[in-house]
Amino acid sequence: MQKQKIELLAPAGDLDIAKAALRAGADACYIGGKWSARAYARNFGESEVKEILDYAHERGKKVYVALNTMLYEREMQEALSYTRFLYEAGVDAVIAADLGYIQQVRRCFLELSVHVSTQAGIQCGLGAKLMQELGCTRVVAARECTFADLADIAAQGIEVEAFCHGAMCSGISGACLMSGMIGGRSGNRGRCAQPCRQEYTLFGKNAYHLSTRDLCTLDLIGQFAQAGVCSLKIEGRMKKREYVVSAVSAYRKALDAYDEGRATDCKKLREELACVFNRGGFSQGYLSGSRDITYLRKPGHMGLYLGKIQSRQGNKALLATEYPLQKGDSIEIGAMGFALAYADKAPNGWYIPVSGTIQAGDRVYLKSSPSLLKKIQQIAETDEAGRQVTLDFTAEEGGKACLIARSGEWMATAEVPVEQKAQKPVSLQSIREKLCKSGGTNFAVGTCHVQLKGEPFLPAAMVNGLRRQVLEQLSQKMMPQVSGRTVQTKTRYQSPSWHGVMPPPYIAAQVCTAEQAQAAADAGATRIYAAPQDAVQLEKICRSKLPETWLVLPPFFSQETAAWAEKFLQADGKHFYGLIAPNPGAAQLARKLEKPWLADYWMNIANQGTVALLENWGAAGYAVSAEIENTAIKALTGAKEYVAYGQLPLMNLRHCPVRKQAGCTACGSGVLQDKMKYCFPMGKLWAGDCLAQVYNAVPIALQEMQALRQAGIIGLRLLFTGERAQQVTQITQAYKAAWKHIGKVDLERLGIQKYSNGHFFRGVE
Repeated sequence: MQKQKIELLAPAGDLDIAKAALRAGADACYIGGKWSARAYARNFGESEVKEILDYAHERGKKVYVALNTMLYEREMQEALSYTRFLYEAGVDAVIAADLGYIQQVRRCFLELSVHVSTQAGIQCGLGAKLMQELGCTRVVAARECTFADLADIAAQGIEVEAFCHGAMCSGISGACLMSGMIGGRSGNRGRCAQPCRQEYTLFGKNAYHLSTRDLCTLDLIGQFAQAGVCSLKIEGRMKKREYVVSAVSAYRKALDAYDEGRATDCKKLREELACVFNRGGFSQGYLSGSRDITYLRKPGHMGLYLGKIQSRQGNKALLATEYPLQKGDSIEIGAMGFALAYADKAPNGWYIPVSGTIQAGDRVYLKSSPSLLKKIQQIAETDEAGRQVTLDFTAEEGGKACLIARSGEWMATAEVPVEQKAQKPVSLQSIREKLCKSGGTNFAVGTCHVQLKGEPFLPAAMVNGLRRQVLEQLSQKMMPQVSGRTVQTKTRYQSPSWHGVMPPPYIAAQVCTAEQAQAAADAGATRIYAAPQDAVQLEKICRSKLPETWLVLPPFFSQETAAWAEKFLQADGKHFYGLIAPNPGAAQLARKLEKPWLADYWMNIANQGTVALLENWGAAGYAVSAEIENTAIKALTGAKEYVAYGQLPLMNLRHCPVRKQAGCTACGSGVLQDKMKYCFPMGKLWAGDCLAQVYNAVPIALQEMQALRQAGIIGLRLLFTGERAQQVTQITQAYKAAWKHIGKVDLERLGIQKYSNGHFFRGVE
């Protein structure tokens, strides 16, 4: 069976990088315009979008545009207007995360492909199935997925795109509030300030506990193919041209070698990539099951590790390495970085100049290489040979001359009459030479067949004219036909209303332990949301006599987690009234089990389009995004819930800094302290898997119930993490009374001195 050809997808922060990436061998590039998840990239204006579309399509390549941020209700019409421009310009697909926006695109632009962004948190086949029902053609799988998760998604019959190289988020895709809460710059709005790259103290050790190593998967191409992945995506719309070109070139070589069934020197390619840019010496992410993805020493470019200083004599040292060094290479030894004034070959390494306190045993890194950068520059500026085309030429004396050109699925034909006999025999080689001249086009002639009958007269002008004609026809056929694309007559944003049942105002207590659950129930909580951190507490909650109890599903919903949750809910957990769904996969499980469900705030609900879609999917209500302010909340209808109290989880992790630093026996006791001395507690997230959470340094504690009612909030959620049963009782009673009488919560009486209003009054960028 023929191997499926995997697309190589390159990032591009500007027009120059996009063109260079395509020249280097990318099959497609993805760019940003308005509302992309890299708001601080240069991004593309409308004229630049048109230019890169022409450039790519002339070469038979594709362009995708990222509109993958959370959208407010007030932005939806402008986003649709911009999408119409992209649609009519001929963009091959949009990459989107906002569910309401996706539904509107599918309604208005029937022939525009939608690729679901990694920000949407599609981590298993259940979520992919829901996206397929919505009309999406591709899922960009979450970076936290394993090969098994990728295969589960592909099994649904939808295209799967997976990250193969570049930076990795520390937190679970689309479920991170840390940047927004700390500095007001929301990652869900494309403005992440990267707090995970900062230094923290954990168990007395200062280190970059959240900083992930870069992903590199050059030697995993076969596994991607076996999992059903159709596109490999390089991260880096904020990166420089040399980074993008080097990555594209390396993965192009690896993919071509795989397609042709030959080996490739992944070690050499990886070394070149490491020299250009890497964090922590690379990892393979979560793909094969490992969770050791962080590098604690530094968050920036590490360079290529060369070896150690073996000896030093004066200002000369012997570096033990087999890597070929050159004059001008920039190296780093400890905190000292410098360009080599010379590099002399030695029997077991290289002699290099040194100074200062450098001594034997010091580790040496290559930070950049002029010769490598020159090589990358040449790749970036050399246009590829063009699309391969096969030519078949036949000519018959007294008949016709016919030229057929084929490239992939396309074919073009041209013919002219041949009326005269040649005065002298025509050379087949001379005909081939004329036909193979494809200069000035985006084609390269691979195979050229020539067949002559009799002695036809074939002047050069005739042959050249046929060649130009068929290649021009072929080029036109290969260009996307955008003029006939269907645009619905109603392309204005239609803000749908909520038509579902509106419950009376309620108090929901989210708890971690059975003791908290009982205390909240006794204090009058209408609902109990069970988020147990271990199997023991889950079992106790199952045995407790509680009011309406819902199970909180985790923000990472892998194939394994989904299977565990389904089995549990059909057995010991069958008495749970409903489910709290943080992503489409969890929502689909609730639908499959016919359980009532509520869309959690991790689904980044910020516009009425998303609200209506969730209602159509069967949601009984929703918790609005934790990052939108009261005026934006007021613009939404339906059974709205809001977190009024609790230490809000800011980051969800598949890796565990506590385990890495102190072992599993320290689970639940870790605290990350930043340079401003703010302390962020850490806890376990889910009883069915080892997932970690980083909580806000202070609890949210909204006092004014009038403001919440004016925003249309129906349900108040109280988040209990480390509170004792007595505290749970007092806080629940206080909020229940204030909510009933639309009064004010006396925080001082509750002993809450340090607190936050979250984003309720200020929103985020």
